[in-house]
Amino acid sequence: EVRYDPEEKAGVSNLLSILSLCSGKTIPQLEAEFTGKGYGHLKIAAAEAVIAELAPIQQRYQDIMTGGGLEEILDQGSNKAASIAAPALFRVQQAMGL
Repeated sequence: EVRYDPEEKAGVSNLLSILSLCSGKTIPQLEAEFTGKGYGHLKIAAAEAVIAELAPIQQRYQDIMTGGGLEEILDQGSNKAASIAAPALFRVQQAMGL
């Protein structure tokens, strides 16, 4: 039986929470959807929902790693950090008489 009961059915309740977050459905909606189905069906649905939720992140990671975008992102970050740090570094050097 698929029902939300954190004390008696912690595993099922966790899967329902995960599936709810990933699918946008409420826990009562999911309980109704899985009426007459077992834990295995819920487990598969939760896994598929998590995979679907992570797919854009994985794709972006692959694009960055294979497209040379990583170097560009690192360069942009370095340039931004240098522009922020330069005035402070100049003041420190002036104060030290360098």
